[in-house]
Amino acid sequence: MYKKMNKLVRDNIPNIIEQKGDKPDFVILDSFDYYNELKKKLSEELTEFNESDDILELCDLVEVISAILDYKKIDGKEFAVGFIFLRTHFFKFFAVNFLII
Repeated sequence: MYKKMNKLVRDNIPNIIEQKGDKPDFVILDSFDYYNELKKKLSEELTEFNESDDILELCDLVEVISAILDYKKIDGKEFAVGFIFLRTHFFKFFAVNFLII
């Protein structure tokens, strides 16, 4: 029997649960709840990455960010412009730059 999750999962998770012989209980969230769950998922994936330092957890973070961009109707070009703006004005993060205030 599968464990109740009460959290946002990838599209194929209900199918995987069914293939194991269980019947998943899931709902399709409305827009407001979906966005809030995406933000929770972002935090969850960040915690998992911080605890494991696993590249797959970092990939999960990118997947959640991609879903948030889709939700907010931000295309790749608009996101890239913001990314380039930050990089050209503030540059990259380097271990040698640690600001103490």
